[in-house]
Amino acid sequence: MAVVVDTTDEWGRSIVRGIGKYARTCGSWRIWLWSWGRRAPMPLPVTWGGHGIIAGVYNHDLAKTLTAIKKPIVNISAARIQDMDLPRVTTDIRAAARLAAEYMLDCGLRHFAYYGLHRDIYIQNYCREFVNALGKAGYECRVFDSGDETGTSVDSDVRQRALTCWLKALPKPVGVLAWPTQYARQVVHACNEAELVVPEQVAVLAGDEDNVLCDVCYPSLSGVALNSERIGYEAAALLEKLMQGRRQPKKPILIEPVGVVARQSTDTLAVDDADVARAVAFIRDNVTRPIGVEDVLRSVSLSRRRLELRFRDVLGRTPADEIRRVHLERAKQLLVETNMSVPAVAAGSGFGSSEYLARIFKRNIGLTPYKYRCKVHGR
Repeated sequence: MAVVVDTTDEWGRSIVRGIGKYARTCGSWRIWLWSWGRRAPMPLPVTWGGHGIIAGVYNHDLAKTLTAIKKPIVNISAARIQDMDLPRVTTDIRAAARLAAEYMLDCGLRHFAYYGLHRDIYIQNYCREFVNALGKAGYECRVFDSGDETGTSVDSDVRQRALTCWLKALPKPVGVLAWPTQYARQVVHACNEAELVVPEQVAVLAGDEDNVLCDVCYPSLSGVALNSERIGYEAAALLEKLMQGRRQPKKPILIEPVGVVARQSTDTLAVDDADVARAVAFIRDNVTRPIGVEDVLRSVSLSRRRLELRFRDVLGRTPADEIRRVHLERAKQLLVETNMSVPAVAAGSGFGSSEYLARIFKRNIGLTPYKYRCKVHGR
């Protein structure tokens, strides 16, 4: 089989890892891999005689070239090519945008903006879903016009200056979602040029998660982990079915994002209530401990009733809800990023026991911790 994927970023490399993981379960696959940029010509040699193709198909020309080979194809791009009915396994774009909106709202932010590509329909859908999710919560989102939606070439220096002016004019503090990671880095750079402090004045979230690009940024970038390894795994599983002569699915297989990898660029709580901010900071600082509301009360000079009223007014939830939410996010992170046992995850995320962890998981996610891990990793 052939894998034609852009491996210049972490998303593409994780796709290949997922394909490799599935191939090892089969034992007989021989993979012809071509690492390419999206604007490169079709790289398959004329003499290629494989049985199937997994490819990032972003344009009509590549789709025509691949379909002319007369072999089963699975598209791992979120782009739907008009007049080309290619089976797809890809990111659930709308779920990723909603996750980004929820995360920024949980940071206490009340002003929001989006900066990114616009030229493709699926990217426009991503932006639109982010704006809609915030709108349902009662907030507006300003969108920067990058000049890409019509294919217009905009000089990078001109765009960067325009971005800097746009960021200066936004109400503060503001949360900015930027997709892809390179655009999030541009936002951080523009903030530095404008002497805007990240994250206190501008909290920046990358719409994907390229761990190298996110880590080497200053401050380091938070990003939405899109679970591309599972996309690769499921794409390979679908390709095997197609190569066996089975029908392609009527709808694309959409893979939900894993969650947000939080780093310095969003390490803030933008609320005006100092007591609520102090209480939330205490909860986050003690995410590995089985704390309760009484522990939180010792960090502020408020009665339990008063603290609960202030929490509901500022965050729309109770202190107990916030404790469970923060601990649950920590548990999800440990289940995805480590091989820790479920009891160890429970101890490391402040739940105390695996039974309590399982009960909270079942209530909030509808899965046990073990099944959640299996789902994320495509097992």
